[in-house]
Amino acid sequence: MPDIHLSDDVFQRLQRHARPLIDTPDAVVGRALDALEESVAASADSMPDPFRFTDRNIPDLRHAKLLKASLDGRPVNDATWNAVLDRLIEIGVEYGMSADDFREIQGLNIVPGSKTIEGYRYLRKARMSVQGQDANRAARAALSIAKKVGAILEIEFVWRDKPGAAHPGRKAMVGSSRSPSLDKNA
Repeated sequence: MPDIHLSDDVFQRLQRHARPLIDTPDAVVGRALDALEESVAASADSMPDPFRFTDRNIPDLRHAKLLKASLDGRPVNDATWNAVLDRLIEIGVEYGMSADDFREIQGLNIVPGSKTIEGYRYLRKARMSVQGQDANRAARAALSIAKKVGAILEIEFVWRDKPGAAHPGRKAMVGSSRSPSLDKNA
C-alpha cells in the first residue's frame, strides 16, 4: 500500500471533514471520492440525450453502433457505418467525383473497377471498390462527401458499454450541414 504525504494545509482541511475519534484519513478521503464520483455521474445525467454533434466536432466513435441514418430526410436502409459511406460514394459519383477525389477525403482506399480482396468491396452503382473502414473513418468520410455534394446526412448511434467507448451506453447524433460545392449537372 502506498504512503501518501499531505501538506499541513490539506491535512487540516481533511480534519474539518472527519468525525472525531471515528474517521481515519482513509475514510474521509473515501467519502470525498464518493461525493466527487456522484457529482460527475449527475453532470453526465444532465447532458442531453442524445448528444448532438456536427461534422465539425465528430466524437470518437470507437465501440459505437450505428442505429439509423438518413440522407436528405430519407432513411438509409440496412445502415452500418460502411453502408452509409457506400451510399455517399455512389452519390458522389453521380456528382462527378472520381476515385482520386475520394482518396483525398479521409485517405479512403478506393479504386476504379472491381476489387474484392484485402477488405475491398465492389460498389456496382459507383463502378469502384472501396476498402472497409472503422466507424471513425467511415463516418468522417461519409460526412465529408455529404457536405461536398450538398446533402444532409444524419446518423444516430449508441456507444456500447465497453472500455474505451467515449460515452458508454449513451445515444448520440451526428449530422452534416448543407454546403453544396459540386454541381450534379456539371
